[in-house]
Amino acid sequence: MWLAKSVADCFCISYFPWCREQRSRTDAKGNYLLEVPYVESNELILDVLRHGPDIEVLRPTGLRRKVKEQVEKMAAIYR
Repeated sequence: MWLAKSVADCFCISYFPWCREQRSRTDAKGNYLLEVPYVESNELILDVLRHGPDIEVLRPTGLRRKVKEQVEKMAAIYR
């Protein structure tokens, strides 16, 4: 899984690792990119959602779709 977040706002993610195998870098646009291996997506989705709009799943597309579905269900509650 790849996550992207502004470097200025990535303290929590960069300072507190999600797992030992994660890899991170900053791209040319200043985004903090984090690659996290995972097996079960449910717990990972909860971790992603707790960062709200400050984080984006870039890939894999299946995980991105699951996060999007959860966000849409949450938004429907408040419409």
